Amino acid sequence: MNPNARSRGRYRMAIVVGLLVLPLLMVSCTSKTTAVVRGKVLQKNGEPLPGGSVTFYATDNAKALPQTAQIKSDGTYEMPQAPVGNVKVTVSNLELMEGGVRPPVGLGGGVPARTGPGGMMGKGPPKGAGGPPKDAIKDAQPPPGWEPPPKPEGKYVPINKKYQDAEQSGLIIEVKSGEQDIDIILKD
Repeated sequence: MNPNARSRGRYRMAIVVGLLVLPLLMVSCTSKTTAVVRGKVLQKNGEPLPGGSVTFYATDNAKALPQTAQIKSDGTYEMPQAPVGNVKVTVSNLELMEGGVRPPVGLGGGVPARTGPGGMMGKGPPKGAGGPPKDAIKDAQPPPGWEPPPKPEGKYVPINKKYQDAEQSGLIIEVKSGEQDIDIILKD
């Protein structure tokens, strides 16, 4: 057999083995950046918060995106991709308030119905020349079969507004790799 052919065969074999082993090395050397977190959101009286949303903001990893989970009417939540490490937590149930915040534009929502002094968005949409021309939206129709998203399950219960702001909520938890249960207690 030609020595050059034997050398080329070994070279090809080394490349194939390298391509098979490299992904295994990459998986074993990288740390897991998300975890599964379940728990309950409890009010100051110990009762479960009957609906809303909980959001985790990573403080250890600037590249991690905030993750949100819905709070069910029994106060439980499940977040399948919670960021690992220290996280700041926000809790909001404004979407359950009568005339409360609706889903974002593009996801079935728009300007909230609650307006006026102290309203979420002031007095309706912004004034001025911004936005599409009136003719562009006058005949706009939703796509066939489109339905607005349902209102989240649960019941509105007033909670301190500070829990809606990651910098003011005072809720900081440590999320570890793997599955875990973490209850969130609203102290005031």
